[in-house]
Amino acid sequence: MLKGYIKPRPDRGPSKPVVFSQDKARERRRTWLAVRYDGSNLDLAAEVEAIAGPVAEAVASEPCPKRYADDAQAVADAVHRLIATVSGIVSARQSRAALESLNAEDAARARQAFRALAATVPRSDIGVGKLADGSWVAALVETARPYGVPLGRALKGADPRNGLASQLSDELVTELRELDRAALAVVRKVERARFARAAHPVPDRTVAAADTARAQLAALGIEL
Repeated sequence: MLKGYIKPRPDRGPSKPVVFSQDKARERRRTWLAVRYDGSNLDLAAEVEAIAGPVAEAVASEPCPKRYADDAQAVADAVHRLIATVSGIVSARQSRAALESLNAEDAARARQAFRALAATVPRSDIGVGKLADGSWVAALVETARPYGVPLGRALKGADPRNGLASQLSDELVTELRELDRAALAVVRKVERARFARAAHPVPDRTVAAADTARAQLAALGIEL
């Protein structure tokens, strides 16, 4: 071997992306750090509950929960879009043999058609009566639950060599971030309302009326 010659390292191919736990992946996703879902670190129903649950609790704690009906519906709609994406991924996975017989352009068009078909799934309408007790989240969680196992299989079965695994993960991350954004908007709105009430408290009319009555009696020489 020539003096000073550095033997090249063997080509080991692309490095395997780091896969974080579900909770850690959520933290990273919300701070716009790289996240990869590979079928082992995402329970869809649990993720929906982890995101929408705190929203329901915040809204239910407000004096007038129905004021947040549109905001809660925005969260439900984001869950619907997430499930539509997942449904498209699962459908494409189940039709993998047919897709593999197509060229790259036609396969991409077919996957897009699967997603468009999945988007026709009826959306969940939030009833105003469910805002006070937060029960509207349970329906979203149960809607997501049947897709959890098939999604895991689709992610695990995606070929990382042709970029499909990365593509599917990125699609999920995009929809989950949209759901994060909708949920955060509601929580911040509740926090602003709480701050406003604390900064400008409304006098207790009952106490004020009692004080007025005592003052009138005192003026008449009657002390209580």
